[in-house]
Amino acid sequence: MNLLKQLKNEIKLKNYYDEFVIARYLYLRSGQYFIYNPEYQFYNEKQKEDAYQEELDVENLKNNYIICSSWAKIFYKLLQEFKIKCKLIDDGSHAYVIIYLKDCKIVADLTKGYEDINRIKFGFSTNNYNCFEDDAFAKKLKETDMLVGYCNPIYYEEKLKMQKNELLKAKTLKEYFAFVKNIINKKLIKMDPLGASKIIREMFYYLNYFQFINNVKFYNVNNDGEITVYYEVKDGIKSTYYKLFTSIGKVLIEEINQGEYLKLALN
Repeated sequence: MNLLKQLKNEIKLKNYYDEFVIARYLYLRSGQYFIYNPEYQFYNEKQKEDAYQEELDVENLKNNYIICSSWAKIFYKLLQEFKIKCKLIDDGSHAYVIIYLKDCKIVADLTKGYEDINRIKFGFSTNNYNCFEDDAFAKKLKETDMLVGYCNPIYYEEKLKMQKNELLKAKTLKEYFAFVKNIINKKLIKMDPLGASKIIREMFYYLNYFQFINNVKFYNVNNDGEITVYYEVKDGIKSTYYKLFTSIGKVLIEEINQGEYLKLALN
């Protein structure tokens, strides 16, 4: 896929000329398009080094999997194509981009904490696209996001909070899972299990269901590279076990018994 050509055409058709708008649009579109490579954390050291050094061709992308370094290189190239001053920052373990605009310096880090790359796919506000010198930056960013159609006029976390009454009807954790899972599947967004796990955590946070936060216990990958995320959810002294996986583009969450969970956890 020629991502550069596509984005140039989009920006031309939308008549965007302001550097602030173009830079933000490129950040959002890259978050919508790319998926963090779910297999990366299972690579050996040599594979990780090779992946970190990999140069992707923005005019001939074979797939939409990235890690921090590959995204930073692509975003840097995209900004350069639009004559936007920027700098790629890479300390050998993490990479991101600094954008230098007339009134502010923006730190853009799509993959930090596995956050914006997933938040953007649902229309959440971003956490890692920041200017620390401009007090009016947040207001300008919101106005820009409205201009490009990213929020109309509120971000998804605000919409989610409005759905709390519906969530309150859920009596069990299984029903809570079903509620959030259906939101993901209705949006028809292609997600890997780790990405789905992250965004589910975000949704439960905004819905104030704090019991769920930070209870992912471990991941498992089979010989085909398929990843399953396992949860242990404690309610007092009682534990319930779940697995999250994807099938034909759908996010699935199933309850499993303690024996299956422990067997997998010990492998």
